[in-house]
Amino acid sequence: MDSPGLPLRRGPRAGFTALEVACAVAVLLVAALGFARALVSARELERAARERARAAALARSLLEQLFDADFETLLPLYDADPANDPGGPGTAPGATFALVGTRLRPCAADEAGELSAEVRFPLVEGELREDVDWPEFGLPLDLDGDGAIDVADHRRDHQLLPVRTRVTWRGARGTETLELRTLLCKR
Repeated sequence: MDSPGLPLRRGPRAGFTALEVACAVAVLLVAALGFARALVSARELERAARERARAAALARSLLEQLFDADFETLLPLYDADPANDPGGPGTAPGATFALVGTRLRPCAADEAGELSAEVRFPLVEGELREDVDWPEFGLPLDLDGDGAIDVADHRRDHQLLPVRTRVTWRGARGTETLELRTLLCKR
């Protein structure tokens, strides 16, 4: 007599075979590995997003320093020529420099172990030029406000100053760069 509630085994195929159990375990294992891989990818994306947000904050901070600086000294402070630095040769940050006090890892090329930053102006051989091809700024552009675009050096008479700031770091996805652009105006 059968007990109530308990299934009966009838015939040679009652229950799961070892092959069926192995297939079920394999399917579960593949699903678990896929889920683990998705979690790792999500963490890497989150880390990359945090790094990029920090780099953007540093680039914005650099732009704010440029906004706050005396318009007349911007070029000598952030150009590649140390001879024209306002405080004497070699006293200004220059065109490429390290950003100190960050949590981002340094670029491989940066021997000082810090994050690198770059400030670029439309310079040709040290001259501020209106005829430089920077279409994202609308250049060629009349920088001195005389109504004409020429090939003269406008370091001393510019009213507008296009600026590119670039922050470079080695992040979760390798070496990365973030560039911000602005157009500064003499006040």
